[in-house]
Amino acid sequence: MFSVFMILSFTKSAQVPFTSWLPAAMAAPTPVRALVHSSTLVTAGIWLLVRFGQFCLLISRIMLFLGFCTLILARIAALLEIDGKKVVALSTLRQLGLIIIALATRGS
Repeated sequence: MFSVFMILSFTKSAQVPFTSWLPAAMAAPTPVRALVHSSTLVTAGIWLLVRFGQFCLLISRIMLFLGFCTLILARIAALLEIDGKKVVALSTLRQLGLIIIALATRGS
C-alpha cells in the first residue's frame, strides 16, 4: 500500500523516474506567475511524504537513493541547459531531491 503512495508522491514531485515532465511543462510560453505557481505545486508530493513520515522510515534507503539520483541528474541537466525557464525548473527539481534526502536521513 505504501509503495503505491510513494510512487504517487514521487510522480507529483517529479523525482527520478518521473523527472522529465517538470522542465517540459515549464518550457511552455507561460507568465512568471504560472511558473511560480507550478514550482509550489510540485512540493505537494513532498508534503505527503512529510505528513506520513512514520511510513518513510520503512523505505528510507530507497528514498535516499532516488533523492540523490534526482539531485545529481537535475544538477547536470541544469549545467547543460540554455533555456532560462528550464534552468528554473531543474533548480526546483534539485531542491526537491535535497528535501527527499533530508526526509530519508531524518530517522537515522
